[in-house]
Amino acid sequence: MDETGDFDEFYRATYLRTLKLAVLLAHDRSRAAELTQDAYADAFAHWTRIGTYERPDLWVRRAIVNRSVSLGRRRGSEASAMARLRGGVAPRRNDADAGLNIGIWHLVGALPDRQAHALALVYGMDMSVSEAADVMGCSEGSVKTHLSRGRSAVASALAGEEQHDG
Repeated sequence: MDETGDFDEFYRATYLRTLKLAVLLAHDRSRAAELTQDAYADAFAHWTRIGTYERPDLWVRRAIVNRSVSLGRRRGSEASAMARLRGGVAPRRNDADAGLNIGIWHLVGALPDRQAHALALVYGMDMSVSEAADVMGCSEGSVKTHLSRGRSAVASALAGEEQHDG
């Protein structure tokens, strides 16, 4: 099979799981689709190299994680700039998504990036700690630390919601 055929097969086999990761990280289907398209476009442009990797899907997922960090920074900067222009206070990260009914993943989205990424990869994508470490570009110990802190923060947030509801 030629390189284009190999890429097409790879794309069909991995797209849905990759899109799922992007949705978990971006909390918005259109942004997630954009992140996913950009990552696959880069993978296709460099397929002669990426196609030789043992797990090219991990390269694409790492590209999604990196792009989501950049998107989050850009959205935060834009919100801060708009608030300054209006003379107000910048909203917390992901406040724009507060109306979405995304349950626990909304809480995960409010965590620091590394904690959110670790939780999304391990629990949302069913990756092992080792695979998540490869995608995140850090050690397994770091992933475990981010998972522990993220789980604690989500548990605290859920406990706080129960107190307010109950």
